[in-house]
Amino acid sequence: MKRLLLSSLLWAFGVSFAFAQGPTQLCFTTNGSNCVAAIQASNSVAISTASATTVQLVALVAGKRIYISAWDVVASGTTSVTLKYGTGTNCGTGTQSLTGAYALIAQAGLAKASGLGPVLFVPAGNALCITNSAAIQISGSLSYAQF
Repeated sequence: MKRLLLSSLLWAFGVSFAFAQGPTQLCFTTNGSNCVAAIQASNSVAISTASATTVQLVALVAGKRIYISAWDVVASGTTSVTLKYGTGTNCGTGTQSLTGAYALIAQAGLAKASGLGPVLFVPAGNALCITNSAAIQISGSLSYAQF
């Protein structure tokens, strides 16, 4: 029954899927035959900094990507936040922006996604960091899987 309800709902949004043999695995497809497994967060990390700096959120693991499935942040004042990736201390080497700079004001924030399916991903062998443009407290959380 659950599969029937889920299939009806997803079909209404133009998403086809299949359940694989063995342990139940939800697969999303674009052509009706290739299974792309839905990625669900298996880890989370707090976001908390009050400095105008870049802070590492998730350490790099050689050969593994970081799949961000949800994140949120709120600011206590006017600042901009950017997710970045790179190597070295606080992504200081090979730094690349993963998002644009989100401009925030006091008690304002943003939230992206629900934790099922990747919203952003970090290329293999890189750490994930966040940059705060001002000495303003930013707080939030980030859910991810790393493999």
